[in-house]
Amino acid sequence: MKLITNSLTKMIYLPIKPEDVELAKNTTKLFDGIKVYNKIECDDNYIGFLGELLFHRYLEKQGIEHIWPAFVKKGWDEPDFIIKDKGYDLKTTFTTGLWVQQPKFDYYIFARINKDYQDNLILIGYVSNKRVKALINSNKAEVITRGSRIDYIIPVDKLRPIEELFGKLK
Repeated sequence: MKLITNSLTKMIYLPIKPEDVELAKNTTKLFDGIKVYNKIECDDNYIGFLGELLFHRYLEKQGIEHIWPAFVKKGWDEPDFIIKDKGYDLKTTFTTGLWVQQPKFDYYIFARINKDYQDNLILIGYVSNKRVKALINSNKAEVITRGSRIDYIIPVDKLRPIEELFGKLK
């Protein structure tokens, strides 16, 4: 899968520090010890928390008021962030598309880390819940099945530019 972006789209690069990676790995170990639902286990699960940590700091730096619910929780009924009474779920991955299972939050934000070059978290784009459902229903999202788990991959060219999101949030 190729990463496709509009040439006018400006991605946002957030630096990753070694201590951020260490904190993310330790927090994820704690989370994995109490989780009560079927989450895919792998050595790089920590990138989800790492993305949230860096995004939280970015929002603070931009002066965007937000709530960052606790990462370590026994379910997934809360979005990663609440901004202006809307739920935002940050999807951090090494791949080139936004992965989502069951769209239920207001918005999804796609962040990427290059697997071989982990100096930055790259904020790429976002999409509404309504748009995710429309893409799934019109077969414009790739479907990945692993056991009983179904994931949908939303291509980058179906996302709104990330800078547009921050214009709305300020």
